[in-house]
Amino acid sequence: MRKNNLAECPIGSDQCSIPNAQFLSEQREAARVRAVLVEAAAIRQSFLNCALGIELWAAIFSEYLFD
Repeated sequence: MRKNNLAECPIGSDQCSIPNAQFLSEQREAARVRAVLVEAAAIRQSFLNCALGIELWAAIFSEYLFD
């Protein structure tokens, strides 16, 4: 399929708007993917903070018991 550049497309032509629509769709999809990745990173960080807290309290507790 031959692509038309903007100079070849008459104003209001659907042939020019299809690439723009595809570009906007790709931007929306990229934003959704980015949001999922940010949420996953936040969950992972929360899990790590929880794990570190458990390890810290376990270390304090074991020192208290075995001192």
